[in-house]
Amino acid sequence: MNRQKQKEYIKKKLIDAALDLFSRGDFQRITVAEITQQAGVSKGTFFTHFSSKEEVLYSFDQHQIEWVEELLSNLTHTSHPFPAIIADTLTKAATQLYTTRQLLMNLLQLSTTSSHFREYLNITFSRLRIVLSSVIQKALDRGVVTTKEPVDSITNKIVILYFGVLVNWYLLQQDIPLDVLMKSTLSSYLENTLIKPGG
Repeated sequence: MNRQKQKEYIKKKLIDAALDLFSRGDFQRITVAEITQQAGVSKGTFFTHFSSKEEVLYSFDQHQIEWVEELLSNLTHTSHPFPAIIADTLTKAATQLYTTRQLLMNLLQLSTTSSHFREYLNITFSRLRIVLSSVIQKALDRGVVTTKEPVDSITNKIVILYFGVLVNWYLLQQDIPLDVLMKSTLSSYLENTLIKPGG
């Protein structure tokens, strides 16, 4: 394995170990030593890749956004309904990141106590808006869908709905699985906003 692939492998091991721990316990109480022990690397290795536990979560968020961007970039070349694919992609992203209510609780608490993490979240959601705006605009330009709403308004509402579903899922502790709640909410909005021409 070359040096770059080794770095990526170690970084992924650290992210996976941290997410596993954060999905089961209190973020504030989980230590870097616990993360490195679970990942099977030294504490120094952790700080080679990350400056803090918050940065681990941010790095995972960035990978998720890149994954969403890659999936959405080919959306306008598919025969599947455009709104359904956006809803499916964002639902998959949410369920890959927010695997448990405990993990979501840790992220919500962190966003209220750490200005640094709030900055990370703002960057992540800004990037998501940019990706969504680009994809929706391409779909409009190619005539895949039509809409009466400005693209910026649509993307802002998608991000608000996305975050709102996460908070709702955590706070209300309903038995509805996150993927069902996310997909139905996003689909309902998108199907009424991004209309197939002649539909």
